[in-house]
Amino acid sequence: FFITLSPAEVDWPHLIVILVEVLEKRVITLAQAIRMDREQKLDLIRRDPVTTARYFENRIHHLINFMMNKVNGPFSEHRVKDYYWRVEFQSRGSPHVHMCVWCENSPRLE
Repeated sequence: FFITLSPAEVDWPHLIVILVEVLEKRVITLAQAIRMDREQKLDLIRRDPVTTARYFENRIHHLINFMMNKVNGPFSEHRVKDYYWRVEFQSRGSPHVHMCVWCENSPRLE
């Protein structure tokens, strides 16, 4: 499989809560983060690309752990033998991942 994973930073209320706490030294709730104006969210993301990229990296690691789950993962029928991933940054500074996944006993297209 070839997989591309792109973030939706403005739709991650937990990230917005963290950015407000780091950048503005105040605490907001998830509900407040969800109601926040899109432009305000984008401004927070632009002001702290390091925290945003680290948050994305953490989510990617959780996703990979889920993919590797031999019982409940999406590839449980054809377990992952190997994978390779690379992080790239778009012109706007947002990270995304390209990943190749090789599975056991996968169907072959002749």
